[in-house]
Amino acid sequence: MLQSLDRIYDEKPHSYVICTNLEEIFVFWAPKAKERFYERISTSKPLLAIRIISAAYLDHTLSCHSYIPSPDDNPDEGLILPEGPPVDPNELPDDREVFNTHVRHSDFDLPTLMRDRGTALQFLRWKEHIQATKAKQVTFPDDILSATTNAPMHAVPEIIPYYPFHLSDTTSDTLDHLRSIQRVCPLSTAGNLSERLQKSRKFEIQILGLVSKGSDGGICSVYRCKLISIDGDDVESPTICLKLFDDRFQRIELPDEYESQEDAPAHWFDKTVVAELHLRQEDSAYKKLTPVQGSIVPWYYGCHLFTLPSGLSLHGILLEYTPGVELDSDEVGGMPSERQIQLIQSCRHGARVLDVADIVQHDWHPHQIIVHTTTKGDITHAIFIDFASVTQTIEPDVFTYLFNFTGCLVSLTGGLGHVTISRELAIEHFGDPDHWYAATLIVPRKPNKESVVFKAPDPFPFIQIPSSRGMGSVYWQRLCAEHGINREGILEEWATEGGDRKDVFFYQADDEHYIPRAILVDLEPRVINTILTSPFANLYNPENIFVSKDGGGAGNIWAQGYGAGEKIYEEVMEMVDREAEGSDSLEGFMLMHSIAGGTGSGLGSFVLERLNDRFPKKLIQTYSVFPNHAEPDVVVQPYNSLLTLRRLVDHADSVVVLDNSALSRIAADRLHIQNPSFDQTNQLVSTVIAASTQTLRYPSYMNNDLVGIVASLIPTPRCHFLMTSYTPFTGDQIDQAKSTRKTTVLDVMRRLLQPKNRMVSTTPNKTACYISILNIIQGNVDPTDVHQSLLRIRERQLANFIPWGPASIQVALTRKSPYVAASHRVSGLMLANHTSIASLFKRMLDQYDRLRRRNAFLEQYKKEKMFENGYEEFDEARATVEELLREYKACESPDYISYGTGEADAV
Repeated sequence: MLQSLDRIYDEKPHSYVICTNLEEIFVFWAPKAKERFYERISTSKPLLAIRIISAAYLDHTLSCHSYIPSPDDNPDEGLILPEGPPVDPNELPDDREVFNTHVRHSDFDLPTLMRDRGTALQFLRWKEHIQATKAKQVTFPDDILSATTNAPMHAVPEIIPYYPFHLSDTTSDTLDHLRSIQRVCPLSTAGNLSERLQKSRKFEIQILGLVSKGSDGGICSVYRCKLISIDGDDVESPTICLKLFDDRFQRIELPDEYESQEDAPAHWFDKTVVAELHLRQEDSAYKKLTPVQGSIVPWYYGCHLFTLPSGLSLHGILLEYTPGVELDSDEVGGMPSERQIQLIQSCRHGARVLDVADIVQHDWHPHQIIVHTTTKGDITHAIFIDFASVTQTIEPDVFTYLFNFTGCLVSLTGGLGHVTISRELAIEHFGDPDHWYAATLIVPRKPNKESVVFKAPDPFPFIQIPSSRGMGSVYWQRLCAEHGINREGILEEWATEGGDRKDVFFYQADDEHYIPRAILVDLEPRVINTILTSPFANLYNPENIFVSKDGGGAGNIWAQGYGAGEKIYEEVMEMVDREAEGSDSLEGFMLMHSIAGGTGSGLGSFVLERLNDRFPKKLIQTYSVFPNHAEPDVVVQPYNSLLTLRRLVDHADSVVVLDNSALSRIAADRLHIQNPSFDQTNQLVSTVIAASTQTLRYPSYMNNDLVGIVASLIPTPRCHFLMTSYTPFTGDQIDQAKSTRKTTVLDVMRRLLQPKNRMVSTTPNKTACYISILNIIQGNVDPTDVHQSLLRIRERQLANFIPWGPASIQVALTRKSPYVAASHRVSGLMLANHTSIASLFKRMLDQYDRLRRRNAFLEQYKKEKMFENGYEEFDEARATVEELLREYKACESPDYISYGTGEADAV
């Protein structure tokens, strides 16, 4: 293989090479400074490897479908490309014959045009002849045009949209607007001409006048007309609109040397428009928009083939003729403000309709919006026309980018041509993008005024339910700092250009101050009272804070906490429902709790179960603090931990494990604190949680939603316990912990893999391995550094992966908050699914067994309803954890794929 690579790079030094042995795919990048870079991807699907190789070859080999490619300096005249062989110049038809018989672009064979220079040059001569001898306006007042109803177009296949349009999918205010501006169909009220026209075989129209001949290089012209006969029967019709499609005058720039150099290359071809394709696009769009015809778009009467008095045949469409004015008219500029606001809001409704219909307009300009007033004269609204340059989703795998909000607003504000409507009114009253809109639009205002940023509300808000010794409070304080929000929830004046998504974890009150999407729950008041007397007391929504009325707590007994949950269920779930209903598109919940005491374990288990029952399709991620196994704070923590762990296995989608033993070790080693307080430990935890949500709050191209992050880390449902590492840890409030050192991507990624930086205390063993890894790298990072760091890690074999899955480290790059000063250039968080976490569960089982053999400290559990009739709940919890332990152990075996099929016992 190396010899083959040498030969390839000797001939084509800038090429890349893809090869496979059907088990692995190797991508060799072009060498730099005689060093070779490659990437290896393992796969268990041979057909996938073949598909990738084939797709790469086809993408590299096939010529462009829209342009004539530049010829090589020394072309191989005998080479046969996929489009077919070159045409013999002696076999080309005579120019005069082509001039007389060809009337549209589709009369030429486009693949041959793009392959054969001789045919391409003849096409250009035909274009020159047409533009010199023909007029762009092809019909005139009083002309009679005969038409074939719904004549087929063989040049372009019919467009069949993948997604249907249901009017019920849009918002209620848009529906109300559409109903208020609905017009009756003019042809239907004139003797049911609309239905007669659709059932006819032929008809005739009379031209009444020119509406628009289109741009000089355009392909469409528009006329007023009326029906005069249908299938030979005379009819009287109201004025309707005819739009003809004629691509003969599409502008193609001809170079000066075109005539003087016989062998002039054909690579200066511009994009070749086929009129029938644009006609298909417009026809398909109007048909899909049938539910809104006569309101935000005209009534549509079909696509037909028209024969002109000159004998020329052109395809065209018939529409309702809607008299009105355009956005650049003096009438629009002279309208009172309330009328202009009506028009602006109507345009917003129209753009939303196009979004919901999956119709993307790519050629927005002010002349596409007709300003119309209802017959009663009470509403001024928009009518959208000209859908010749739209796209729809045809294949579900092909991404369709919604551009309608931006295009429509920029048209209204004069960014795409002169308009007379008030720019300030358009900016103020057009409204915000819908939650599905991905782009951010910045519209400049008058001099000395700040630009306006239009950004969709975040589609993935999260509700947080913290319940662990103030851990949630410290986390929210950190989020406020990273988003430039002060302790009162007010955005700082300097925090306007961060490019962050505050609305993921915050929402704005009526006075625009930010409120966390958080619910604070505790069974005893001490921690929450501390929060309510802190400088951040006004940050939280007081309706989302719950403290048990008796204030007695759960006595460090899981059963008491769980039983208390049944008593306060209605109050807590009312808070959850209120927050869920206030979210634009709820993606999931984050639960912060400890599992050793009574409230975090018992009440946390109860809330977890009820969340899963009420929101079965929403993702639930927990940040669970496991107890210090060496120095337990609670004598019954093995019971509490085991019972909670069962709920985490059965009801959580992802559990980020934070171990008090590891937190104490990191505080001692990194922050030089031998006996860390709860606040100091919470600082460590908040740093990790904030970093794990960084890609959600400072989104980039990937990993900007929680489902995407979790799906990449958890290949099997039960093995969803994640461990974390973070580096570098510093403590700004602790003098001995303040440090500044040079950080590089390689240094950060290498340290993340070191066991001493893990926030879980596990017992190392030789068979333990990674199931998956996601590194979130924060800072200004060059992707090339990431690639080289991954190569170094692979070469040194710093990470061992499962034998039955891909051995790769996923990397997400994200920005640091610009509002928080950092002493290091690069920092990183690792979220990892590692089989060694089973040792943590094994340790918990051992501690539980030691207590349970003596039936120690069970009296308090016996008092609760769940344990009245025995301790079967303990036995079921132990069986669940033991099964989890076995499954993690089985993950280390190549036979894991067969786990659970009867062969697992051999593991």
